[in-house]
Amino acid sequence: EELEFDAFVIPKVRSVNDVETVLKKFDGNLKPFFIMVETPHVFLELKDIAARFDLLEGFMFGAADLTGELYGILTD
Repeated sequence: EELEFDAFVIPKVRSVNDVETVLKKFDGNLKPFFIMVETPHVFLELKDIAARFDLLEGFMFGAADLTGELYGILTD
């Protein structure tokens, strides 16, 4: 049985190339998607990512992973 879904999330994105790599796996059968912002590297790429992909619905913020990447302390 084939799994149906309306959209998906790409986690741990670091660059435009990461997004392209994931989208190639869909073999042209693309769905709307979100980017999970969890690495400091991706902040430099957000504008390029937003401009490049028509099916990008938005960005989600992964506070715990980003804090860990920055060697910070996550508080309540």
